[in-house]
Amino acid sequence: MFAYVGGYTTVDRNGHGDGINVYRIDAPDGPWVHLHHVESFDNPSFLRISPDGRTLFAAHGGRDCVSAYTIDLISGDLRLINRVGSGGDNPVDLGFDAEGRTLVVAHYSSGTVSVMPIAGDGALAEPSQVLHLSGKLAALPHGVTPDASGRFVVVPDKGLDLVFVYRFEAGVLRETCAAATAPGAGPRHAAFHPRLDVLYVINELDSCVQSFRWHEGVLVALQSVSGLPAGVVNSFASEIAVAACGSTLYTSNRGHDSISRFSIDGDGLLTFCDCTPIQGREPRFFVLDPSGDFLHVGNQATDAIVTFRIDAADGRLHDGRVTVQVGTPTAICFLPSSASQI
Repeated sequence: MFAYVGGYTTVDRNGHGDGINVYRIDAPDGPWVHLHHVESFDNPSFLRISPDGRTLFAAHGGRDCVSAYTIDLISGDLRLINRVGSGGDNPVDLGFDAEGRTLVVAHYSSGTVSVMPIAGDGALAEPSQVLHLSGKLAALPHGVTPDASGRFVVVPDKGLDLVFVYRFEAGVLRETCAAATAPGAGPRHAAFHPRLDVLYVINELDSCVQSFRWHEGVLVALQSVSGLPAGVVNSFASEIAVAACGSTLYTSNRGHDSISRFSIDGDGLLTFCDCTPIQGREPRFFVLDPSGDFLHVGNQATDAIVTFRIDAADGRLHDGRVTVQVGTPTAICFLPSSASQI
């Protein structure tokens, strides 16, 4: 399996990363062996691999473009295909349509969401659609989460306290829903339950997880549960993920510097369980590995990826250890070995 790590590289982002780094992991609990360093344009701070496993896309935080790279399926190395203006300022998240022929980009600073066609060789085209989100406050879209069918995409907006849902229609996004969170909650990222029709949204500013019932692009609010122990202040949530088994949900907390664990019942409702210290600072990003046995945290302020073993019985995190020292990590993605055998 290959792992790709991106992060901030520029002074204006307090970055001291050096581009995109490629690692080989021969076993889920094995070491990360550094293979390649790929020099990149500024701040490859969010990465996403295409559904066919052949192309990696990098959003350049604090800038106005996205890069496409061909993945060498034998060595894991990257070759730049092209870099294209993405239709807004500060791209922060990426997502695909069902066929992997369209890239959706959320731009935090310009309040825009763009649609970028992808050619057969992975090359990006100029945006074919740019949506300008609007409301009573300034729009700050921060997430792009396609549903399992690939026919819809969810865009949480931290500035408007809204969760937008769009339907793909012949390469164009059409709004189907705009669900509200609590005022000042700051919805940031979202994750679907793997089997239930439930969407979970992590709110950056109040550190709560808002859950919604999902039906064909329509959201109905279910509950809101805090991910912090009572009395904790000055902490800002960042990432969210649901275990493949569907029984545990995780979020990350910058300030409290922890991973929160929630149990999920048979109806998709959450119960807060505990927080695990992440052995570093500013866990901007974390990801579950393809095996589902490990959780990897990118600690932005302490230049390290910390790996935890996931207890199969209850989802608890154990045996945290520094796996990789790398500058300002803000993105990790995996290419399973099956993809390299296509």
